[in-house]
Amino acid sequence: MAKSGTAKDRCYTERRVGYCFGRFISHHGRHLVKSFAAGIAIANVAEKRDFAQLIADANLGDGAAQVILGDMYRDGDGVDQDFQISMEWYLKAATQGNADAQKHIGRLYSKGWGVPQDYSQAMDWYLKAAEQGHSAAQNNIGSLYHTGEGVPQDYSRAMDWYLKAAEQGLPIAQTNIGDLYDAGDGVPRDYSQAMHWYLKAADQGDSHAEYSIGFLYSHGQGVSQDYVQAMTWYLKAAKQGHEDAQYHVGELFEKGKGVPQDYSQAMDWYLKAADQDHARAQNSVGRMNEKGNGVPQDYTQAMDWYLKAADQGLASAQTNVAFLYACGLGVPQDYSQAMDWHLKAADQGDSHAQYSIGFQYSHGQGVPQDFVQSMTWYLKAAKQGHADAQHSIGCMYAAGHGAPRDYSQAAGWYLKAAEYGRADAQYDIGELLEKGQGVSQDIAKAKEWYQKAASQGSLKAKKSLEALERKENSIQPQPSGQKSTKKQGIFRKLFN
Repeated sequence: MAKSGTAKDRCYTERRVGYCFGRFISHHGRHLVKSFAAGIAIANVAEKRDFAQLIADANLGDGAAQVILGDMYRDGDGVDQDFQISMEWYLKAATQGNADAQKHIGRLYSKGWGVPQDYSQAMDWYLKAAEQGHSAAQNNIGSLYHTGEGVPQDYSRAMDWYLKAAEQGLPIAQTNIGDLYDAGDGVPRDYSQAMHWYLKAADQGDSHAEYSIGFLYSHGQGVSQDYVQAMTWYLKAAKQGHEDAQYHVGELFEKGKGVPQDYSQAMDWYLKAADQDHARAQNSVGRMNEKGNGVPQDYTQAMDWYLKAADQGLASAQTNVAFLYACGLGVPQDYSQAMDWHLKAADQGDSHAQYSIGFQYSHGQGVPQDFVQSMTWYLKAAKQGHADAQHSIGCMYAAGHGAPRDYSQAAGWYLKAAEYGRADAQYDIGELLEKGQGVSQDIAKAKEWYQKAASQGSLKAKKSLEALERKENSIQPQPSGQKSTKKQGIFRKLFN
């Protein structure tokens, strides 16, 4: 990066409005600041004088002053925000070769601030600054290659540019390299390398790096899973306002991982992220209200928060909105609304929504009863491993609903759900094995499945086990060579 050599340049670099105000106060303050009100008045006068001086210096061609004015108008800092005026000042400095100004012009084009968005122009200006060693410009070029904005996506070139910036110590570039290794984009996935680069950035306080380290510890990626370490790093990022980190801090408190379970703390952190429009956090706030965890149970509040997340397209929140409508919790029961929200989530591939649509068709809730449609939706969910859907398909084959009755198909689907631990599916496969329907009769295996279901509290399975045991106990083997006759049976009834 081009460096300014004069004291005045350094002063401009270090400050925007009131760049020499500190010197002014240190020299005159003891004489002038005799009260708080007087101090404020002096500050305002000094600021106006400094701004006038800044304009004068910029008009004389001072590049550092021109960049500061560009920053002020871009950010609305002490002046009305005006991207076009910002661009004008940056251009004056950029034509003198000021790398900061060149980078800033690139950003205006990249964002479409004051000019039509133009990634090609952004790249051109970033390159001018990058050629002078401007680390932020080098990082931004890497970002354009990373995302494929204005150029063909190229992870290798992204890595090259990130490395140029990272080697100058730029934390965001170090984090971006970590992200490439984390995702395996342009390089073999390597969580250890990701951690290496994240730690470099985190040492400089980069919140995204801190969050990413927490995530690696939470999921045991490149390190042993350690929820205490995960919480430590998530908190570092969360306290800097990182919404993903705030969400995960809430999640760990809710689940009691790495910390004692604390619903109140969970809610506090979820709310911090939710207030930044974090959809998953909003959904979690809704869930806490629905369950009454950390707050009094409140279905109306739950619906409000679910809707915030659902309107952002979060499928799980859309399913939760549908559930409240289907059950009439916090809102009047409305199966049509439930179906509408289930469909939104199902369109994103949400398996629970697909199952729920199948259920509504099966029971005629909000739609005419239609077993064929029900089977279609159950199959979508079942193919994603949804155990309830798998069991429901088994039931439909057993009953001949939506497809010809087929006990063999029923057994296959019951078995899939049973292996996921669903108790009613374990009972149903046990019953088919006991009766030999769709499968070869196998009492021993039937008892095994009944036992699994009974251990989960299935009363039907417990009764079936007892019935099989009674049946087995009533069958007594006859002594060798002895034949039982009807007459002998009558005598036993009379004399026993």
